[in-house]
Amino acid sequence: MDEITQIIRDIGRQQGQNAYYRTCYALLKRLQECIDQTSNDLLRHYQSGTFGSPNEEIEPVNLIMAELRNSVHGLIEQAQNAQTSCEMICPVDPCFSARDAFIFSNADKRNLSDLDD
Repeated sequence: MDEITQIIRDIGRQQGQNAYYRTCYALLKRLQECIDQTSNDLLRHYQSGTFGSPNEEIEPVNLIMAELRNSVHGLIEQAQNAQTSCEMICPVDPCFSARDAFIFSNADKRNLSDLDD
């Protein structure tokens, strides 16, 4: 009976890890879409040829990059939340840890928000 219980626990852990990995994969796909959109937006801005003073040129670029930054931070938060949910069931291998991979994001978030002020 103990062996069956252990097998069931192992299956549950594996399913939890698989769900975490699927979530991370989906978030990476969304990140790729955000980067593609940002690249297209920047290219459109460049090709529009509507350049004036340096401040007028840089403002749209700042807005585009701020949207990307906000999207990335949202995706990082979702990945970290997925890891927390997974850890309720099973440990996450450190090499697949969203928390470890994006440890810089909290410091960056504070530093970048200083620029917005």
